Amino acid sequence: MSKAYLIDSSSNLIEDLSNLILNEDLKQITVIFPNRRPTIYLSKSLASKKKNALSFIELFSIDDFVDRIYELHSDIVYPEISTLEAVFLLYELNQKASFVNTKSIDYFWTWGYKLYSDFEELYLEQVDISSIDYLLQSYLPDNLINFNDRFTRFSYIYKTFYEKLNENGFCTRSVKYKKASLFSKDYKQENTESIIFAGFYDLTKTEQELFKNMLESFNGIFISKYGPKIKDLLIKLNIKNIEEKASYNKKTRYHFIKAPYLHNEIFKLKELKEELNGFRDDDLIVLSSENYLFALLHNCLDPKSDVFNISIGYPLSRTPIISLLDKLLNLHKKATSSIYISDYVNVISHPYIKSLRLGSTDIAAKIYAYSIKSFFLNNTRSFVERKDLEDKQLILDSIDKLKQQGFEISYSEFLDFVKLINLYIVDNFLNIKNIGDFLDKVVDLIDFLQNNSNAGLHAIESKYIERTLEILDELSNLNIKKYKLDSSSSYFNLLKNFIKTKNVSFPSSPTQGFQILGSLETRNLTFNRVFYLGANEGIMPNIPKQDTILTDNIRKFLGLSTSKDRLDMQKYNFFNLIYSANEVYFFYETAQDKNKSRFLESIFWDIQKQEKRLDLPQEEDALMEVTFAQGKPLIIENSQKVSQILNGDNFYFSASAIDTFLSCKAKFYFSHILKLKETSYEENLDPMSIGTISHKVLYEYFKDYKGKEYNPGNLHSEFKKIDAIIDNHIQSPSKYVFLQKEQMKYAIRRFFERNFDSIKQRIVLQLEFPLHMKLNINNINYRITGILDKIDSINGTVVVVDYKTGMPKEPNVDFVPTKENRDQWFSKIKSFQLPLYGLLIKKNFTVENIRFEFWSLKESKIISFEITNKQLEVYEEALKIIIDEILFCKYFDCTDENIESKCSNCPYKVICSRQFVTRSW
Repeated sequence: MSKAYLIDSSSNLIEDLSNLILNEDLKQITVIFPNRRPTIYLSKSLASKKKNALSFIELFSIDDFVDRIYELHSDIVYPEISTLEAVFLLYELNQKASFVNTKSIDYFWTWGYKLYSDFEELYLEQVDISSIDYLLQSYLPDNLINFNDRFTRFSYIYKTFYEKLNENGFCTRSVKYKKASLFSKDYKQENTESIIFAGFYDLTKTEQELFKNMLESFNGIFISKYGPKIKDLLIKLNIKNIEEKASYNKKTRYHFIKAPYLHNEIFKLKELKEELNGFRDDDLIVLSSENYLFALLHNCLDPKSDVFNISIGYPLSRTPIISLLDKLLNLHKKATSSIYISDYVNVISHPYIKSLRLGSTDIAAKIYAYSIKSFFLNNTRSFVERKDLEDKQLILDSIDKLKQQGFEISYSEFLDFVKLINLYIVDNFLNIKNIGDFLDKVVDLIDFLQNNSNAGLHAIESKYIERTLEILDELSNLNIKKYKLDSSSSYFNLLKNFIKTKNVSFPSSPTQGFQILGSLETRNLTFNRVFYLGANEGIMPNIPKQDTILTDNIRKFLGLSTSKDRLDMQKYNFFNLIYSANEVYFFYETAQDKNKSRFLESIFWDIQKQEKRLDLPQEEDALMEVTFAQGKPLIIENSQKVSQILNGDNFYFSASAIDTFLSCKAKFYFSHILKLKETSYEENLDPMSIGTISHKVLYEYFKDYKGKEYNPGNLHSEFKKIDAIIDNHIQSPSKYVFLQKEQMKYAIRRFFERNFDSIKQRIVLQLEFPLHMKLNINNINYRITGILDKIDSINGTVVVVDYKTGMPKEPNVDFVPTKENRDQWFSKIKSFQLPLYGLLIKKNFTVENIRFEFWSLKESKIISFEITNKQLEVYEEALKIIIDEILFCKYFDCTDENIESKCSNCPYKVICSRQFVTRSW
């Protein structure tokens, strides 16, 4: 006759079970747990207590035990269908039944996984189709005809799915359980006298039949911790002989630690580890979420000195492999011959791609991506043809940038490198025959990356890749290889959805060191100290969402577990773990409206009742010391290397360089010595891009008049030309860029309308005209350069035109710079652009009168200046003084003047410890 032992939640199930086996002198034993982990702990416990070997004992998880019965007693052992194959079968059935109104496999994925899960649950609970039909007839109002019809289609797919499975020679987990429950009536095992079911709480109808048959066929024992549903379960199992073990009245010591964020929890755990002199073998760290795993590994544990076991798998969906698939999906989802540059650059910039090696360097792909941005996006070309990715000038630009980094790569070497990349990320995925062909191409890509990039060099990264290759191999062995999907994106979605169901595990021993487990893996185990991370509501318990198909009301009628049942199960497992421990440390987040778990609130209330006070138990804060104080600005010493650059053949002093030095010496160092650039490649155009395009537009417009008098008869026709030029330069499909393009057209039109009388009848002498000169300082010639936007002639007077899209800096032309007023130069002169341009023209041409004009497109006006030859002589001396300062200054230090206006938008302010400087309005 079967017997049940009910023990208190504070008891150690493994120890009580091992004592029961030894004290009752049970022989020929089979022990079955809900999961595998307790079998290891029971084996260890028995070995430590029994000096001589037990007569015979077998330990199983329930899944393993069911597999054994199924394989021993089935005439034909059908393989278990994979989840993905099941979804494909459901998709085919849905095409006939139209339960989910879609023909797209991409849309069906989520539904397919949900349907398969629901069907398996219905099958385990032995729900008959007639029950569903009865539900429809008896409980649904007449006005829900459409819902009635849909549920009929649901029941049709459910019934047909299992019929098709059997026809195709497959089974599922639920089918195995059902057959095992039938076989269990006649189950005989020569080496089994006693069978023990340990640690179970709630069972499906199929499991109840299996347990009942097994308990009656042998010396059946059921042992578990007491819970609200246990006695009802024992009645269903027909167990009348029940022995309840007395409570230990053990009192667990609690510590409550609240933290703003996850990393505060981790660093507090690290502090505790040091205070407690490390973790012991009987300690447990519970991770309520996978989010904690790597933060814990990198910040709290030392693999060299700590002995631990990690049994929580890390989702492959959070690894770089999935992000690469995402980027490839975006690249290939547009069914056109054109390639969207932003998507292409995102793929090239992925860590696995950008670290591809070319010769002795692993930055070639990164340089190539940067060159693509400059080559296409800065010219507002969002879409390009496949051949454009290997454009000769693009390749040469990349080689030039590599040369600046000290790497000599030939044109043919770099072109072959780019072609190889494009073969694996573009060409291979353009024509996919079927799923098998797609999987082969993904394997080829991963092999290529593993052998030619830094992807597999890190130990953890190599585990990701190894696990992904295992999954690809698993997929390639399924009966879906010959399926042809509608588009490239469908293939990527298939792989992504399958990988999302997989984890990567970390090899270790569950019997050595302290344990790191997920909350579900702690079932039926007991530890001395428990460190529970992430004890927040919504995570613990993991609150199930209302089912869109089988709602709680329908579930209750069909005899399925409801959301309350699932919450009760989590509560049962949680408190069994907590009450059986001697000491528990709870960590939980408080930021962003996060609350502690309802289970913790229950513990708080229990403590308040025991201590008969309303005050909350003491909570410890886990705060990291953080300072937001601004550091001291960076000081950069002038050096021999800087001197070599300034005196080198490739360095030219420009108006921009002079102005930058006058504004901030550190900024001059970063922008003109190191040539560091901050570039934005967002969908909309930044002010610098708008200025660059405006200059190009005006250059192209005026080039037809070069050497001629500008005197068009009809402005309307001129505006059409300008609009066409702008449209050619700005081709982005972005609605934001379209608005900016229209604003640019409007600004240029308005400028011409308001200033046409002033600019017509001029002779256009030069456009984008580069000028150079040498300036002798201390018997050394230094190169000065400038590019003049436009040079006109009006009745013999030379007019130097400079286009301005922002607010023009109007210089004080009456100010005379001297050594004595050096500290006023920047504020008075504002920009050395006009004086420097004047000197360049004076040195290169014989000109009596020079006039300067700012064409302000923003304000639609022309601002004129005149500088005399005498003034230019003064500015030449001032220029010598500034260049001498640049050459011989001791430091390139940060400015201390007008910090708010100078530093707030400076791209180098983080380097200078001025990152907190903002503009006040």
